[in-house]
Amino acid sequence: MKSDLSRQQKLWAAGTAVIRAFRPAMLYLLLPSVLMGIGMFFGNRTAEKITRESGSFYYAVGALFCLWFFFKRRREQVFEEIALTIPEANRNSGKKLVLLACMGLCISLGISAVLTLLSRLGWLWSDYTASTRAAYNGYDRLLVIITNIILSPIMEELVFRGFMIRRLEGWFSRKQAVLISTAFFAICHVNPVWVFYAFAMGLMLAWVALKEENIFYSMTFHMGFNLAALPVSLINGSAFWNQLLFGSWWKVGMIGAGAGTAAVFIYRCYVKEEKVYD
Repeated sequence: MKSDLSRQQKLWAAGTAVIRAFRPAMLYLLLPSVLMGIGMFFGNRTAEKITRESGSFYYAVGALFCLWFFFKRRREQVFEEIALTIPEANRNSGKKLVLLACMGLCISLGISAVLTLLSRLGWLWSDYTASTRAAYNGYDRLLVIITNIILSPIMEELVFRGFMIRRLEGWFSRKQAVLISTAFFAICHVNPVWVFYAFAMGLMLAWVALKEENIFYSMTFHMGFNLAALPVSLINGSAFWNQLLFGSWWKVGMIGAGAGTAAVFIYRCYVKEEKVYD
């Protein structure tokens, strides 16, 4: 059918598909910023001050509003569109969820170790350990933990691996849809270090979501991935534990090697689990 369209019609159809796919992402990205702008205006505070004092409050409110907005109408159709279902409570699904969460945790620790070593060698644009520590700073530490480990993975999987990939597939091939959504997901992380990090992460998340045909599994994998930043941040915030565990390059390297080895082992267990129940 596409071959019967003119070039202009193809461009129009592709542009329409992209706009429709990007609308949920734009709402998710812009709403917290708008709410923060309102807070700055009425509180007479600078962006730096409101970020330091309010932490993840505006992001959390914006994310919750987006969740409500996405599901307030045609709930069943939305779940079907984004390929989201709650797995049955059985051994197979439970074991896969645990394996994915642990695999995400180990992969994240391995990547963090590599980036930390590169940062110490001066090969990165910014101090990776400082940026990791900052991710969990603020007065509302509990709220930051909830948003980073729970809300953020849920929202990003809904938007990028749910709405965006599924809607892009209406015109583009699956591979193209994954690359477009992953590239945008990475760019949204802004910092050059995090962009490369997020691109690799986005490809893995897309692989899980499409393999399982259910973004609930990629949400679990994403939560495990984000969870790794919490202990790293806490260790970096303590001089004693930082010196004990991260005090030299070989210690960081050993942690990274151990996490990488564990990730490979868990991946093999996950693949084996898939074959058993095929």
